[in-house]
This record gives sequence, structure tokens and C-alpha cells, in this order.
Amino acid sequence: MTQMRLLLQSTRNYYNEGYIARDRLSRRLPLTMSDVFRLATIDGAHCLGMGHLLGSIERGKKADLILIDSRSPTALGIARDQSAAAIVLHANVGDIRWVIVDGQMKKKDGKLVLDQGQSWAAIATELETSRNRLMKSFDENFSTDEIEELKIKPTDIMGIKDILED
Repeated sequence: MTQMRLLLQSTRNYYNEGYIARDRLSRRLPLTMSDVFRLATIDGAHCLGMGHLLGSIERGKKADLILIDSRSPTALGIARDQSAAAIVLHANVGDIRWVIVDGQMKKKDGKLVLDQGQSWAAIATELETSRNRLMKSFDENFSTDEIEELKIKPTDIMGIKDILED
């Protein structure tokens, strides 16, 4: 959810820089909450080449879902017909009641669910090992100059350029 807010803010900032440089204001917003929500779901899945498996609720796709408490204090101020705005602008991880990944319950009633035989200590060790392996691989494969070249503008993200040009 934080990433959705950052995408919204950075895109709007990038879009408005030209107007501000000319002491003008834009008459429209380049990206709506619905646009951001779509980019985070189905368009994000397409970007990963996984749109046929993820990103929307359809028969034959993986059941990767989150259920957000629409009556939490962060969501109550938003009208029920503005669910994208409630999620993008106000929801936080504490509002997530259930998480289902590939049909398996991972969070239920706001609490993480461990698979039978799992322990938090083993999970922490696995995460640390994975993080260390990724960092080592990154350090071995990228120079500082290459990292600078990886920086992208918000308009480089799939779908944003089309939205800005409409």
C-alpha cells in the first residue's frame, strides 16, 4: 500500500514539474486512485509476465487475495463506493485481515498463520539467508555505475506513459 502511495505521489510530482516551472497549475490529475490500484494488481501482473496467473479474480488464476477491514478507523472516512481511494490513500498493513496466497491462508483475523511444523525462528533464518544471498549476488553483479543506470522515471513504468498522454 505504501508503494501505491509513492507511485501516486511521484507520478503527480513528475507530471506537475513542467507546470510549476511555468508558474501554472494543471487542471487535471495525471493518475487516479483507480489507475494506481490497477497498476498494483492486473497491470503489475502483466508487467511480470504473469497476467494469465495473477492480478485479477478469475477462474483458473491463482487465489492470491487480501481482505481489508473496510470498517477500520483509516477507511471509515472514505465513501464505500471509493474503495480504491480507501486502499491507496488510507489503508495500512494493520487493516489487512486475511491474506491468501495460492489458495493457502497466510494471515487470518489479522494474525499471521504458520504452516504445521513451521517456527518463527526457522522463518527468520530462511529470510536472513535469502537476504544475504541476494545482497551478495547484487554486489557481485552490479557496479556503482550500473546501479545509477538502473534508475527509472515514473513514466518508464508500464501503463503510466499512456495515462499521462491521454
